[in-house]
Amino acid sequence: MKKFLICFLCMFLIAGCLCACGKKEEEPAESIANDSAILGTWTEDYWDSGYTFNADGTGRDIFWGQDFTYTAQDGQLQITYVEGLWADKGFTYSVSGNTLTLTEVLVPDENGETAEEPGTWDYTKQGTEEEGND
Repeated sequence: MKKFLICFLCMFLIAGCLCACGKKEEEPAESIANDSAILGTWTEDYWDSGYTFNADGTGRDIFWGQDFTYTAQDGQLQITYVEGLWADKGFTYSVSGNTLTLTEVLVPDENGETAEEPGTWDYTKQGTEEEGND
């Protein structure tokens, strides 16, 4: 009886371990919620920087060469770097023609103050018909 109980417990533990190893289903990408106006590659010349926003909610920071995921809707853009080397970034944004304007959202400290003024940058969309196709 003792051997049966030990075998039963071992089988139960093995079954539990195997069930825990099942494949985790991935959540669907948030691309439907992202603003399609932001899609594409946007650059600015002064710092030789920019961003690429893909339809699947992924992108690339051109200046730092880092991949990220993002959400963009209702004028709010949130960037989360995949490798975690850089802090997440928050912006307000607007698109006018082939110009993307980003204004950083600064997070206040525990006293409700920010250490600096928010920066604003204008980026030009690459690969548009206005570029050199006159």
